[in-house]
Amino acid sequence: MTELSGILCSLWLIPLVGLLGGFLAGLIGVGGGILITPILITLGLPARIIAGTMPMVIITNSLSTLRQLRPRELLDFRLGGLLGLSGAIGGFLGAMLVHYLETTADVDRIIQVMFVILLLLAMLRLLFASDQTGNINKLSFLVRLPLLQFYTPLAGRRISLLPLLLLGLLIGAVAGMMGVGGAILLTPALILLLGLDIKQASALAVIYILITALFNAVSHALITENSNLLLGLLLMPSGALGAIFGVRIRQWLPLRKMNRLFALVLFGAALNMAWKTWYSNPVTVPVVTETAGAYLSPTVTALLSLLFPVAISFGVFHINKYISRRWGRS
Repeated sequence: MTELSGILCSLWLIPLVGLLGGFLAGLIGVGGGILITPILITLGLPARIIAGTMPMVIITNSLSTLRQLRPRELLDFRLGGLLGLSGAIGGFLGAMLVHYLETTADVDRIIQVMFVILLLLAMLRLLFASDQTGNINKLSFLVRLPLLQFYTPLAGRRISLLPLLLLGLLIGAVAGMMGVGGAILLTPALILLLGLDIKQASALAVIYILITALFNAVSHALITENSNLLLGLLLMPSGALGAIFGVRIRQWLPLRKMNRLFALVLFGAALNMAWKTWYSNPVTVPVVTETAGAYLSPTVTALLSLLFPVAISFGVFHINKYISRRWGRS
């Protein structure tokens, strides 16, 4: 596959990275890329390869998280689906921009700079999450506009879809460029716009990132051709398992303490990536220059980018059922 030879000696670390990212996905309702991407960049992988592969991992993590959330929390699949479609359009535009920048600029360094900013925003989101309890009686004036009115049971009233769709489009473009789900940005925005609490907003964000990641996986396979199936297969199974346990712990563990812990982790990742971006030399490890298209056509790669996450999520779901039965007997 493409551009993996620089970390062949560290391949055993990648499933562990996937496990940590999946656990974070289940715990706070993100796609996992916010933690996985900076670690993989530290290991020596080009940012554009990670961005092209992460949608597969996000699909797996999101499916596992959604299966666990559905019987536990109120979900609005219609609103989440519409937001996801707008994010998918934004993700397509983000992939097109990456493809253009690959020929005109140092796209790896650009993605790294964007990730430093995103990590710092995510840290602030986690630190102040405990104060974001939500209040459905305090809808933002933006969602009160008489444009594209839509009823959602989460708010218990009709709201304007226009600002939400524009928000989904913008976050989708960022997610498409960087290989993240975008939930770390969408969740606080939903809290501010709709007055939702953290659990409601993060559950809705899971639907958004699932749909966005489905389209992003296809966009990167067909447009940028940066999807790496081997890297995805190393990350997806452990990520799906991590998401299951993250959701379990989410139900009873005090989130305030966990938020602060992950905020410290993200702050450390931001400092490390800032150092790597501005003071370290670019990645110069020998890499395989052939893309996945040398072995598989972009169309086949796109198809497998969708089939592998669904199949792995399905398999992990049955493993989880077996574990649940065993725990139930003990």
